[in-house]
Parts: sequence; structure tokens; C-alpha cells
Amino acid sequence: MSKELWPILSLSAVLTVGIVIAGQVFAQEVEALEEPVDLGTLVLTPERRPIAPLDSTVGLTVVDPDEALSAGTARDPIGELARRTPNLNFVNGGTTGQSFISIRGIGPFGEPINSQDTALGFFIDGVPTTLLGYQAQFLDVDRIEVVKGPQGALYGRSTLGGAVNIIPTLPGIGEPNRLRFELGSDGYALGELVAETLSSDGRFGGRFALRASAFDGDIGAPFISGDVNATEILSFRGSVTADITENFSAEFSTFYNDDRRNNPLFVLRDGPNFPSSGTDIEPRSDTTNAFGTLRLTYSADLFDVVSTTNFQRNEAILRADSTDALLFGFNAGVPSLLFNDPNIDFSNRSLDEDVFFQELRVVSREGSPIDWSFGVSYLEVETDGDLELNSRRPNPAAPGTFIDTSTRTLSISSSTTTSIFGDLSFPVTDRLRASASARVAFEDQEFSGSSTTITSAAPFPIVTNDDAETSDTDWSGRLGLLYDLTDDSRLYFNVARGYSSEGFQSATSPVTVFPAGSNLSFEAGYRAKLLDERLFIDVTGFYNDVENAPFTELVDFTNFIFDVRTQDYTTYGLELQANYQLSDTWELYGAVGLQRAQRGSSNSTDPSVLSAKRVPGIPDVTAFLGASYRDSLAPLGLPGDFELTAEIQHVGDRAGNLRNTVTLDRYTLVNARAGWAMPNGAELYAFVQNATDERYEASGFSFPPNAEGVVVGPGRVFGIGFSMEF
Repeated sequence: MSKELWPILSLSAVLTVGIVIAGQVFAQEVEALEEPVDLGTLVLTPERRPIAPLDSTVGLTVVDPDEALSAGTARDPIGELARRTPNLNFVNGGTTGQSFISIRGIGPFGEPINSQDTALGFFIDGVPTTLLGYQAQFLDVDRIEVVKGPQGALYGRSTLGGAVNIIPTLPGIGEPNRLRFELGSDGYALGELVAETLSSDGRFGGRFALRASAFDGDIGAPFISGDVNATEILSFRGSVTADITENFSAEFSTFYNDDRRNNPLFVLRDGPNFPSSGTDIEPRSDTTNAFGTLRLTYSADLFDVVSTTNFQRNEAILRADSTDALLFGFNAGVPSLLFNDPNIDFSNRSLDEDVFFQELRVVSREGSPIDWSFGVSYLEVETDGDLELNSRRPNPAAPGTFIDTSTRTLSISSSTTTSIFGDLSFPVTDRLRASASARVAFEDQEFSGSSTTITSAAPFPIVTNDDAETSDTDWSGRLGLLYDLTDDSRLYFNVARGYSSEGFQSATSPVTVFPAGSNLSFEAGYRAKLLDERLFIDVTGFYNDVENAPFTELVDFTNFIFDVRTQDYTTYGLELQANYQLSDTWELYGAVGLQRAQRGSSNSTDPSVLSAKRVPGIPDVTAFLGASYRDSLAPLGLPGDFELTAEIQHVGDRAGNLRNTVTLDRYTLVNARAGWAMPNGAELYAFVQNATDERYEASGFSFPPNAEGVVVGPGRVFGIGFSMEF
């Protein structure tokens, strides 16, 4: 039996036994349910109109951040989201701009080529952002929608394999103001304030949220006498809404995120005192994001006109030791101290992005027998880069001596995308509904860069200049069917084409233009509300055929020379999501994702890459199981309720690199939270994240001939929290 099947069988057995036992113990409570429990009535936006999950025509996972990301998760919000979503995986590349997600086996191939990689889309309230926006905190978020498969008309940019949309909470939901504090191990601390106000007539509202969190670090760094992997994060979100007239409304929202980390690029796999970093400088991975969005809506009799305007400023400052002393010492078979010199072998990098987005969308009014939308959008991204590399290498012409090299590369790139799009959904029969969507995009990109190298092997600086430009037109589209088997069950089928934009790889010299990628996708699924609507299930099968996925290939390891190659691959698999309201007090929920990502043809010149079969970073199995309990404390003579949540998250093994010479181990995390919810809205709770202190491998690298490096995930954090309403 495959080892990868054991976690699935274990989780399935636990779920089955739990349902049977709890069904017996709480049979009276189940019988006492006077009304069906509504598990599928969240109003969603993936099809740009209000719709319940049961009636969505696309593969979809919805995550409530208040339940999933509430305690101890500020350090790793994207990772926590990924482990709760079947076939969504987060690859932590160690620094900002190198971390990314994959959906159903599709994402940047190996690593992102640049910050504008569009294999997948990351959106904040439907507005696209870049890889520099991935670090943004899920602060005061209403829900997170993970849309599976190619999309073009849903949000503001086409994608190859799916999209994550972060939807913030707007004023007017009627919740009390909230204050929250958490304290935990390794210096973990969090403080959060959320407040809103409404005018007496409800026409005007304001809401703001502020969060600060810190963590001291949990990876030893003996050469700098301290710990690394520490975080300091400050986030703010604010919004104002106004019903200006009966037909005209406005929303303005702003978001600011300052994320400072000192995580190392990698550590020696299975080294002494693992995880331990051999960095000889204080690493930095600092990101700042500032967003401002204005949305204007005019409601006519038959349609709404929605204008969305967004400005973003993303900044990143990165500093790293290029030759970790522990890893390179082990690899060379020499003492680590030989690589312990903070004045050589390091890199400094800064990235500054300015993003402007404008969309004008016309949408049919709710209740129309034919749902439709169409519009135009414009996206402009300008990126300034500054990269400094310092290195020392043996001098082959004079054994026993070294060549010191310092290279500084300045670059400016710009990208503009103008799109037209449309979406249509209409009834074919009483039970059959058809849908279609399409987006055509016109893209123009320009790049200008200069590089200056000073080396002890040459008497004069070496200066190179690169300029390039490219234009492209491409399209994405989807055809779908939704069939009502019964009032509470649906079958759906989609065929879609997605694409990822062409662009530049500035690490090559001269700069290389890589081609656009494409994906032909098929998906079929079944959704139902069963057992008096206490059980909601969603089962989906999918197949993707991806062509021209670009990746960066190291063609000269000694001189660090890169080139761009392309890879074809296919992915296929199954997903199961379920939520079962066992009784008034017990709820079970979980998901399982099974997938295979197999490589096809490639223009690589590396035989090891050509012979590799697995797509890097993609697990064959992801699984998640949770249970929550809430009951009154009145039998104990106490006011309020007792709350308990426990979750198990499993991620299968993954190929760690393009050559498949590194395999990242599978891992399982256990999280729990228990609290006392009081009648006045206050709550006191205890929590633990990663209870078994699993130092899992988030990504991996091969360092020939002897060493492997890995990026290590967060370790265990436990603590207490208190929240109150006012």
C-alpha cells in the first residue's frame, strides 16, 4: 500500500468513527434539531453576482478567516489558508517575491520568474496584485474565495490555473467593536482593534482595523549570536461607504501592511541542531504594501455600472548571505568558519512597484433570468529593481588565491494590460443552466537594465546594458453547465482556457523574453445538501493540459549564468470537501485533495531536468480534518459557552527542485483552540499551532555535490488570548 494513502485512510477512519460515536452519544441532540441547519447560503462573488455555494458553476473553496486564521497564524497566513484548501499548496521560497501558491498543480514552475507571474492570480476585493502582495495580512477579512481553474472575466486579470480573492469586511454588518490580544511562546504577541460606525440613517459608514504582531524567531544562528525567522508586522485597514443617492453609492478602502522578517534563504537539511542557519549577516526580508481602492456603483432599472479604481505601492528590501557557512562547509568538506565572513558572498536587493488598476463593469441586476456582465479594464505595473551581488571564488589561474567580484544591476520594467471581457449565464431548461465567459487582453511590456561588475581579475569595470520590449494579445474563456438533480443537489461541468502573460527574465544576460503559457482545463463536480441540510459536500474531478510554462535554468553553476526554458505538463485529480452539522453543539468539516502533476516535453538542455517526471512543489495528497464543539456552561453554574476546535492538516511529499533530486518530506500539523465565550461578548482562550513542533520543509534546493538546503516552516507556538466587544 502506498505510504501516501495512509493519511487519507487515517483521516477517513477518524471521520467515520467520529460520526458514528458522536451520532450515538448525541442522538437526542440531533433529534432535537427543530430546523435544518443552513450550511450553504454564503453570498459569494466569484461569478460577480450574489450566489450560494451550491449554485456556483466553478470549482470553489470558501474560507472564513475568523474560524481558520484566528489564533497564532499571523506569521504564516498563506500557508494556513493553503493547508485548509484541497490541492492548494504554498511554496515558501525564503524571501519576498520568491514565494508562491499552486492550485491543482498549476503555479510558477519551480520558482517565479518575476513578481508579475500570472500563472495564478492573487486579488484583494477583485483587484489584482503582484507576488509582492502575497505577504499581506488577512486583517478584518469577510471571507477568502479560492477559485479553481482558469479565469478571465471574474476578476481583473486572466490566470492560468486559478485565483485567490481576499474580500475585506465593509461597514454596516452590525457587529460590535472588537479588541483582541494574544501572547505565546518564543515571544509571540498580537494586538488587534476593529471598530466601525454608522450614521443614524445607515447611509454612511466607516470601519477600521489595526493589528500589530511579533515573534522572536525559532531558528538558531550561531554565527550572529541569535535566532532568525523572527517577524514584526503592522497592518491597517480602513473603509468608508456612502449611499449618496438612491441609485448611486461609493466605497473607499485602504490597506497598509509593514512586514519585517529576518528569515534566512535556506538552512542545511538535517544538519546539526536542525534547523540552524549558518548566515554570517543579519538577513532581511522586509515588505511594505499600501493599497487604495475607490468603487463607485450606479444602479439603473436593469443593470448596475461599477467603476473600480486602485493604486498600489509595493516595496521590498532583501538581504541574504549567499554562502550559508553550515551548508557550504558541509558541501565542501571543510570547517564552516572558512565561509564565515560577513564582507563577502552576500546579496542586497530592493524592489519598488507602482500599480494602477481601472475597471468599468456593467452587471445585470439581481433576480434577472439571464445573468450577464461585460466591461473593460486597464492594469499598469512599473517596477524598479536594484540588485547587488558580492562573491569570492577560487582563481583557477592562480591556485590558492581568490577572485572578488561585486556586481550591481539596476532595472526598470513596465507592463500595461488592456482587456475586454464578458460573462453570461442563462437557463436552458428548468433544471439546466449554461454559462460562458471570455477575456481578450492586449499587453505591452518594456525593460531597461544596466549592470556594472567590478572584479579583482579585471583592471576596469565591466558594464552591460539591456533593453527589450514585447507585445502580445491572448485570450481566456470558459464554457459551463449546471444541472439541478434535485432542489438540494447539483452537477456542474466546465471547459476553460487560461493563459499566463509573456515577460522578461532579468537574471539572464542579455535579458530574455519568455513566451506566454496556456492551459486547457476540464472539470466536473457534484454538490449537495443532505441529511436535512446538515451535510454539505462538494466532489470535483479535474484535468489540466499546460503548455509553455517558463522556468529559469542554471546553465553554468560556477559563474551563475541562467537562461529561460519552457515545460509542458499535465495535472489531474479529485477533491472532496464536506461540512457536517452533527448536532447543535458539534460540527465536523474537512477536505481531501488528490492530484498528479506530470511533466511532458521541454526545451531544457539539462539531461537531469529532461528526465525528471514530477512538477516541483506539488504534493500528490493534501488533507484537512477539523471538529468544533460549543455548548453552554450553565450545568457548571457558569455563564456563557465552552468552545473547542481541533484540526489536523496533512501535506504529502513534493519534488523540491527542477531535477527532482530533492524530495521534500510529507508532514502533518495539529492545531487546537479552547475558550470560554461569555455572554457580554468577551472570550478567554488558549491555543496551540503545530502542536507536535513539526519543522516541515517548505521548499528545497540541491547544492552539488553533497548538500541540500531547505526553507523550514514555522515551529510550535502556544499561548493564550483574550477578546472583548464594546
